[in-house]
Amino acid sequence: MDSASQGAADLLTGLGQAAVRFGNVGRAVHQAHQPFVRWEPFSRLSRSGVATGMVFVLPDGREVCFEVGVAMDGQGFRVRGEVSDEGERLVELPVSDTANVRECLVVLRAYVGEVTGPARRILDERMAALHEPD
Repeated sequence: MDSASQGAADLLTGLGQAAVRFGNVGRAVHQAHQPFVRWEPFSRLSRSGVATGMVFVLPDGREVCFEVGVAMDGQGFRVRGEVSDEGERLVELPVSDTANVRECLVVLRAYVGEVTGPARRILDERMAALHEPD
């Protein structure tokens, strides 16, 4: 396997690991809030890049999305991560430009941790706010 093929394989493995992490965290958070909250892991592939994450649907229909993404640009890779509630950014990590696959994977792993880390707290807060009197 040449170095470009190895880099592609490493990136695919890293994205797979990110998807598994989102799946594990999503199941754990969902169990704490079922049957009131639905959830779904996702992975999207487009011409410009790939994203993976999880989305929770609250009882009022709002969607809270936890996501990381990797895109290629002319010089390397761009990694991003965020948590949003119907477009409101709850966590927005800075876009990180990386020069090679190895750097990309380091940032991707860190961003997956930063996006999934507060998942239970964020869902707890959103659910509590639904039950507060106006």
